[in-house]
Amino acid sequence: MMDSTPGWILRLTTTENGKEYSLEERGAPPVLTGRMGSSLESKLSLLREELAPRLAARRAAGEKLRLALPDEALQLAMALATLVPGGWDELSLATEVTCTDERSSPPDGSTRTDSRVGSSPPSPRAPARPVPLTYAKSLHDLELAACWYGRDARQTREARDVVLGFPEARADGGARAERVLQQGVRTHAELEKLEVLARKHGAEAPETRMALEEAVRRVTWWKGFRERANRTLAQASAARARRQAMPGVPNSTVRPGSAEHQIQRLKPSSRWTLLIDEGGAMPDDAATPTPGPRGRFVGLLVPEPAPLAPLKPGWHAMEQHDPKAIDAVVQTVLDAPVGVLGIELDALPPSRGNRWVTGVLELIHWVCRLLPMDGATHLTVLIEQRGEFVAGTSWQAATTEMLRHLAEREPEWYRQLGLNLRLVRKGDSELNGYVDALAFTWTSTAGASQARLKQSRLREGCLHAGNAHELRRSWEAFGGGRPLPGELWRGLVRQPDAEVPGAIPHLLLARVREACLRDPGYWQELLDAVRAHMESKAVQLRELGREVAFLSSCMPQDRALKPLLRLAWLTARLEKANHSGEVDSQLDRELDELGRRLHDEAPTLVCQADLDRAVLATNRFDFPGATQALSRWKDTAPAIPGLRHWGRIQSSLGQHAAFAGLHAKAEELLGSALEAFARLSDDDVARAEQSQTATYLAIVTMDTPGAPPERIRERVASVVPLTPDSIQRMARGSGAPEKFGHHLLLRFLVLHGNQDERRVYLAEREAWRVREGHPWPLIQLYRALLLHEAGAREEAASHLLTGVELALAGDQGPALAFIGLVMGLVGIQLGLLANWPIPDPTRLRGALPCAPWGPITEALEGRWTRGPLALLEHGLPFNFR
Repeated sequence: MMDSTPGWILRLTTTENGKEYSLEERGAPPVLTGRMGSSLESKLSLLREELAPRLAARRAAGEKLRLALPDEALQLAMALATLVPGGWDELSLATEVTCTDERSSPPDGSTRTDSRVGSSPPSPRAPARPVPLTYAKSLHDLELAACWYGRDARQTREARDVVLGFPEARADGGARAERVLQQGVRTHAELEKLEVLARKHGAEAPETRMALEEAVRRVTWWKGFRERANRTLAQASAARARRQAMPGVPNSTVRPGSAEHQIQRLKPSSRWTLLIDEGGAMPDDAATPTPGPRGRFVGLLVPEPAPLAPLKPGWHAMEQHDPKAIDAVVQTVLDAPVGVLGIELDALPPSRGNRWVTGVLELIHWVCRLLPMDGATHLTVLIEQRGEFVAGTSWQAATTEMLRHLAEREPEWYRQLGLNLRLVRKGDSELNGYVDALAFTWTSTAGASQARLKQSRLREGCLHAGNAHELRRSWEAFGGGRPLPGELWRGLVRQPDAEVPGAIPHLLLARVREACLRDPGYWQELLDAVRAHMESKAVQLRELGREVAFLSSCMPQDRALKPLLRLAWLTARLEKANHSGEVDSQLDRELDELGRRLHDEAPTLVCQADLDRAVLATNRFDFPGATQALSRWKDTAPAIPGLRHWGRIQSSLGQHAAFAGLHAKAEELLGSALEAFARLSDDDVARAEQSQTATYLAIVTMDTPGAPPERIRERVASVVPLTPDSIQRMARGSGAPEKFGHHLLLRFLVLHGNQDERRVYLAEREAWRVREGHPWPLIQLYRALLLHEAGAREEAASHLLTGVELALAGDQGPALAFIGLVMGLVGIQLGLLANWPIPDPTRLRGALPCAPWGPITEALEGRWTRGPLALLEHGLPFNFR
């Protein structure tokens, strides 16, 4: 008698696209196929969507199901899967299988002798069996997502979709889901309002306490709201106290320690603990603008026994009232032989899903790559919980996959590494405060944090700004012993940390340099890649200059740079010299001579070089020198450099005229540039160029004495509409594309706007955001001027001080430091600033001898009597203010 039981066969095959699997019913075409290299999540999703309904239908019809497996290993796996009542809690691919009890000893069975790392704080509880999702639980998750991420976030939308899948939600048309969603949004808004009040008045101020009681009465749906609100108030009040405690110069007592902190330079240890924390905003979409600083991940690698003294459990930098307390914690790190590694959110490889998880795993990947090992080594990773990822969550699948990935590339090396990942609460480790202080310092834009970061020198090889995706590709390409392809090498040279000793791109480039010195043929391959870049339509002169500069450092003795490559190299050298405040007139003359020789051969490239020279001269306040750099193009037909570059020449000359106060000439030249850009065939390029030049034209019109108010309004409105809705959107925005429009709007509101327009902008001040880089310092300056006029002196001082700190933060060059100096002096004239981080005027004068030092010296000496706006106008010409 023939067996009628449905038979299912799982087949594993190797194809041109790699290993694939297929599941088929006996005698029928395959039901589904998939790729073995895909993630477990994608495999399960495919099985659920394609196979589960068919199997359920067969089971419902009373049929028996049989699965045939291709080998004994899979048969054993299926047998194991049927042994455990209720099924296993987790399924993953592993080279080594262990049973662990996370309630007691570490999963490798070892015991810890040093209480400061492992045994003092309790290990996370064993993950409980997943609770079946109920309608009530899904509503709770939706409310949390709305409060944590906001109404329109991906997590909130997904949580809402889950709720709406329940029969109860369909029965009431989703009304309860919407009510819960609104509760989460309102909770977030209440907490945000309390934070603003605490930053303004302090947590114990009467208006803050009154607002807290009113908020508690409104938020009736959350019993724990008061406790959460008090934590928010404490952190905001601490931030206010830190700002008020800032002693002036210096802002930090931190100094570089004698210990080494680059992970690859540490002494090997058999046991390590890696503590991970993060700061800043973490949008899932990398292109999404964020309120405040972007996300950054920091890891602190501690050998055992730990060279760090325990901190009070739950120590949090945001709750410290005195910046010196944070200084002390960071200084302890700097004085200890521990490793520090940081990566930025925007440096992460493209990925779907939660960017926080991606960042944490990417950081662990890099620690494992850099980790010094001398025999069997165990790494325990403690990750501070975040959002729905709470203490006790198991990351065993991620651990196994990470080790598999590393071992595939360097099996002998990573076979000796054991890895354990655990999510913990902030108070679960007495060392977590150290990494919290590092993450806070790297993320904060406050002057004390910026000074602490600069003086720690952790950005020199520990805290990375490079593109992690490109770095990983390059690292793994080297792992196979092959020379790095030209395109990957060019990506390394572009990295912002390429010239920082000890940074990952610097390490990789050192290997490339060694390979070039050993093999002239390889150097020639890289030179060919540079030539291909130079001949492409997308040539970028600054990038080209960095590439040529690298090749010149390892050039064979019998080679020499051709004139076009030398042009790019010299341009890069000039840019570097200007950024550090040096003026190399001989280098500038050689560039000018090279441009004359190459004008007919490569006019577009020469034009790019001259435009760069003009920008560098402008940043030195050498406006005649900037115009001189473009003199060879003054009467040139657009066809020679190309229409886009010709338009840029007119725009640059117009800016130089504006800096010199020649407003009529500036309008004429900027108008010519706009006409040229309007003729470009690429609409996107045309819009971008027109928007920037129209901004310059609007500023020129504002600065023109006697300009009709209606013309000023018209030109500003051509860039930034002046309707209430538009002003409101701009006030709330912080995206990079509109930042110069935001600056233009505020400049207009302060100097030419009416009271209604100013009130619309000021009404949104609880939603004002700030980001790093130019022109955000000026945006903060004009916000302060609006607030000062409205009588909000304390708020005005806070915004002005933030703007000064942003201008002086990091190594942004002398021009921005001069802007910060003028802003601080304006604050003194307004009576808003007393203690502020004054840059060294003598050093600035040496870097910027052409700057308008007359009024600045008068202000520094207390002799300026013409008022703050006049000082701003005389100290910062045109769009420098």
